[in-house]
Amino acid sequence: LMTRRPPRSTLLDIRRQRQMCIRDSPDDGRSFAVFYFSGERLLAVDAINRPAEFMVGKRLIDLNVRLDTDRLGDDLNPIKEFLPT
Repeated sequence: LMTRRPPRSTLLDIRRQRQMCIRDSPDDGRSFAVFYFSGERLLAVDAINRPAEFMVGKRLIDLNVRLDTDRLGDDLNPIKEFLPT
């Protein structure tokens, strides 16, 4: 049997010490968002059934906003609260 190598992007993330913050709802189980960081800098957002997280995440990347990952990972904090006023 041949084992498959992980995707190249996964290997690069491991080498560069990327960090992830996962935002999900324990009640639902069908939706989540993953925020990828390098230090305090948000690099990317993947979202499944979470359009608000995806759109706000794109805006946060554009604005280069510093984020508290503990607050971001807590689904009780509305995602729009992370946008600067």
